[in-house]
Amino acid sequence: MKLATLPLAILLSLPSPAVSAPALAQVVGAPAVPAKAAATPEGASGNKSDSAAIRALVASAKHPSMRFGQLADIADDLRRLYDSAAWQPRWVTATNSGTNATYKPSQSAVELVAQVNLSALRGLYPDDYDVNRLPGLMLQLNTPAERAEYDVAFSANAIRLTRALHDGRLKPSEAHAELRIPRPKFDAAAVVRAMVDSGKVEQRLDAAEPPFVHYQLLK
Repeated sequence: MKLATLPLAILLSLPSPAVSAPALAQVVGAPAVPAKAAATPEGASGNKSDSAAIRALVASAKHPSMRFGQLADIADDLRRLYDSAAWQPRWVTATNSGTNATYKPSQSAVELVAQVNLSALRGLYPDDYDVNRLPGLMLQLNTPAERAEYDVAFSANAIRLTRALHDGRLKPSEAHAELRIPRPKFDAAAVVRAMVDSGKVEQRLDAAEPPFVHYQLLK
């Protein structure tokens, strides 16, 4: 399941729900870009309009396009993730600057979509991570509001996917009322930050999974 680079033909042949052809044709066909470029798309000073739009969306704790748009459960993770990048988009790469700037999804974003498609192989439900919504957001990066909506959706789903792999989809008490298993502290924001900066999305998700042999045998 090595997907450091994934051709469009393979992406489109993944099990349902599949990524739509129009959505990824314009993205995967574009030249790969260094993952680190996503952290500061317009140089060290960044884009103040993008920063303001992302701050406002995270502060609202509600995303208009996500299946699970209430963000209160991961608000702290989102704040830590964006604080580390001066509240600039983490999943966007820009060429030029100012009014001449053009924006594209980063290579890490393309790889995250591939991994969400394959999340059923990890015991998760791709629909829970907006598998059919993310590709459409990748094509709408023209305004600060669109870039914020896109970027926060990718960050939120990456955080939730990482937490689900590390902690499990359910709390132990939801499986049995008397089952109490303490969970160690886990910094999902740091994992996603490393995911974006390194471009090694699959490897970071692999590292988030429990290291136990019996877990691997269940996959």
